[in-house]
Amino acid sequence: NKIIIKEVIDQIERMDHSVKRILEYAKPEVMDKSVIDVDEVLEHTLSLISQFASMKYIAVNFSKGPEEKKVYGDAKALGEMFLNICLNGIEAMEVEGTLNIFSHVKDKREAEGNIHCIEVEIQDTGCGIKENDLPLIFNPLYTTKESGTGLGLSISAKIVENHNGFFDVESAVGQGTNFKIYLPSLAKG
Repeated sequence: NKIIIKEVIDQIERMDHSVKRILEYAKPEVMDKSVIDVDEVLEHTLSLISQFASMKYIAVNFSKGPEEKKVYGDAKALGEMFLNICLNGIEAMEVEGTLNIFSHVKDKREAEGNIHCIEVEIQDTGCGIKENDLPLIFNPLYTTKESGTGLGLSISAKIVENHNGFFDVESAVGQGTNFKIYLPSLAKG
């Protein structure tokens, strides 16, 4: 009986956590925006994941271009988004692998012309995402994980959108996934 009661309590706690995440996703985000350095946010994020990555024998490499990468944004929200994508990449690798992070300034050609932006690339050597799943990964509540809520990437997409940015994602099953995040740069192109 005690085992059954414990299992019921565990399930209720999981449901409670899921409901809280859904409510977080639904409420309007209040941003605390200022001029921030994207590389500093990335370095802080990587310091948070380093121990988790090393426990799985995953090498984490950060390569940053020499340019200044300033954006007008919320450092906490961007840190949450980078953390989520990095953790997803680490989780996609069973044991051993590589997580590569690159940041640089580039002009991105869009419908409205060239946009001077900061590109952050997060590449993992994990299991990859099936082609049919790729268009769905940012949908709320969509997940392929047993313990996932399906809100991590949808919240990340919302954060990037709130910074007037956008994502590109490429993936190959068995080879890994490459997230590219584009954020408008404060520097003139």
